[in-house]
Amino acid sequence: MRAVMQAEPLGLHLVFDRAEALFADRSVVTREPDGLTTSTFGAVFERARGLAALLAGLGLAPGDPVGTFGWNTAGHLAAYIAVPGSGLVLHTINIRLSADEIAYTVGHARDRVVLVDGTLWNTWARVDPPDCVEHVLVYGPAPELPGRHGKAVVVRLGELPVAARKPWYRPEDEHEASGICYTSGTTGKPKAVVYSHRSVYLHALTLCGADTFAISHHDVVLPVVPMFHANSWNLPYAALLAGAGLAFPAAATDPASLAECIEATGATFSAAVPTVWSNLVTAVRAGEVGEAALSSLRRVVIGGSAASETLLTQLSGLGIEPVHAWGMTECSPVGLVAGPPVGGGGEDYRTSQGRPMPGLATKVGADGELRISGPYVVAAYHQPDTAGTEEKFTDEDGRRWLRTGDVATVDARGYVRLVDRTKDLVKSGGEWISSVDLENHLLAHPAVREAAVIAVPDPKWDERPLAVVATSAEVEAARLREFLLTRVPKWQVADRFEFVEEVPKTSVGKLDKKLLRGRYA
Repeated sequence: MRAVMQAEPLGLHLVFDRAEALFADRSVVTREPDGLTTSTFGAVFERARGLAALLAGLGLAPGDPVGTFGWNTAGHLAAYIAVPGSGLVLHTINIRLSADEIAYTVGHARDRVVLVDGTLWNTWARVDPPDCVEHVLVYGPAPELPGRHGKAVVVRLGELPVAARKPWYRPEDEHEASGICYTSGTTGKPKAVVYSHRSVYLHALTLCGADTFAISHHDVVLPVVPMFHANSWNLPYAALLAGAGLAFPAAATDPASLAECIEATGATFSAAVPTVWSNLVTAVRAGEVGEAALSSLRRVVIGGSAASETLLTQLSGLGIEPVHAWGMTECSPVGLVAGPPVGGGGEDYRTSQGRPMPGLATKVGADGELRISGPYVVAAYHQPDTAGTEEKFTDEDGRRWLRTGDVATVDARGYVRLVDRTKDLVKSGGEWISSVDLENHLLAHPAVREAAVIAVPDPKWDERPLAVVATSAEVEAARLREFLLTRVPKWQVADRFEFVEEVPKTSVGKLDKKLLRGRYA
């Protein structure tokens, strides 16, 4: 028997049509260098329609990739709409990569057009663009521009003729590409993940669920996580789908600027890596930011790396519900969310990475590595030219599984708890030490702001843990050792402590252990 339901493809046109028709008056606020700029969904969609028509006038056809090089702004949101809304493929370029890495991803994606935020022109100008780039379109304030950059024509938006406007692109096949994002390349060249209209729609719809992010039209969403990384955790599309207002911080994510943006926009929901929230809590405790400025904020999502129990408790003390989540670029990107279990059962779930999002399945292999599968999980990398990429996948139980590289455990309630990255475990005297566990214990010390633990060679034990810490007050290594001895066995306590102003991060805010291993080898 076949169903008799309509076969409407699941595409981003469903998001755009709904947002434009029902929520045209919802606010979109950007914190510009000279203050807040307020717009509406209606105005952003009008801007996006003009951009879509302009791209069509340049001869781009469905399936052609378009790069964006920008901060979290209303202008970038217009590109998020216009590019897939034209049937083109949105490539959000990571502005924090090196010039060579940026050129590599642009060339690998075969971007024909790149949209550049004018405030980032000097950063883009250092890139040697590959020959596939035909036009560079600059939006927002910008310095004097050259007529060409490489072989590409450089123009400001508004200086090109606009073709006739069309309805939003409705894919014939919901598996058509809508976007392309690159992994952060911490273990080699960045790898390309191509999202489909179907995967982005399903993921955005799932983020609006009550047991995930619970985003609704009553919210004002403040995406701190960059729009150039993994579609800003898909928050722009989820907000458009739900009709939630949007507040964009642009480049200003320091505690004072963030608090000002939250207070001025009435932001109720936000998401960022732990460092952002740790810095904000520290600023509140130091009296640099008033608690009243955060009073509208009901929930924040923490991802990218593990958050300590101390940070979760501090956020709760400010009346903000912290939600731990886990994901990868390969998972669209959120895959696990640590919502509370039915009937309570203690607070231990908060420090877990959570349970699978609806539609996803997880399991732990015999090697202890977490695997994940589902309709918005990648099945293969796009044009892989990095050795070993096929080893990231396995076919078992009639499903395609992504091997995450995370060592994990799963409790009886289905909560996943990461032990470590496979490459970050410390093997000392034949026994494994979890760097994540040690980091979380160190972060429980009141003087420790940031902590990263890596393995360093040892002639007797093969490897031993070294702790790199940033502190908010003076504390001696001996005191930190004593503190750890109250929490872990003596053989797991770090032998060496290195004190730094700030623990280095990757381009997307994760602890840069690759750099640390090289520095302290």
